Amino acid sequence: MRNNGGGQSKSKPSQKTCTFLNLIECKYLENVIRLASRHVGRHGKLHPEQLCAVWVHISQLLFVTDTRNWDANTRPRFKQQLKRILARTVNSMDSFGPKDLVGTILAMAKVVKHVPLLGNDWWLELFQELLLGYEDIFQSFANVSTKYLPEFNDRCLSNFAYAYALVGGRRQKYIFDQIAMPAMRCLGTFSPQSLSVIVWAYAKAEASHTKLFEMVAYTIIDRDLETFNSQNLSN
Repeated sequence: MRNNGGGQSKSKPSQKTCTFLNLIECKYLENVIRLASRHVGRHGKLHPEQLCAVWVHISQLLFVTDTRNWDANTRPRFKQQLKRILARTVNSMDSFGPKDLVGTILAMAKVVKHVPLLGNDWWLELFQELLLGYEDIFQSFANVSTKYLPEFNDRCLSNFAYAYALVGGRRQKYIFDQIAMPAMRCLGTFSPQSLSVIVWAYAKAEASHTKLFEMVAYTIIDRDLETFNSQNLSN
């Protein structure tokens, strides 16, 4: 095959890839919601890693959203688009791998946690309403996640517990009992940060697990305390 450039020719990204790259590079929440909704509608779905990236991006843009240019038509359109993204997320959760599953849950939990702190604008209340009420999405994710727990590494386990502590762990308190067993099996591989995060999450959710706490304490004692920074130790 002839190659005028003297090397291997590079294929251009597909239109689908370009659309998603445009989405994750957006700096405005309204545009992210609009493009993600359009992508779902046009192509029928976003892949799990893409849905995870969308929710992570949304959780980050909450703090820099400027609504001064939003008009009367924004509200119904925004709600419809957000519901479409949520529906795709719920319908696709069985195909999520451990990393994308935990990343999505954690991003959604951060939205739920931070939204009440940012004011009482309608779009903030909409996030709160949909994420806590839309087919009980956190309960659904908890149910799906149980089959993956044995595959979770230390970061996934600690972030998973952290997410449910943020949204109010009592609603899915059983999930903390299920996290404990795989966590105890691999505590030796936990980083200082993961140990700190999982202990904080259990305390925040008021989810007591004596055996886990004892094993965490022994794990910390067996290690050099210099590997733990002040924040790790304070948690």
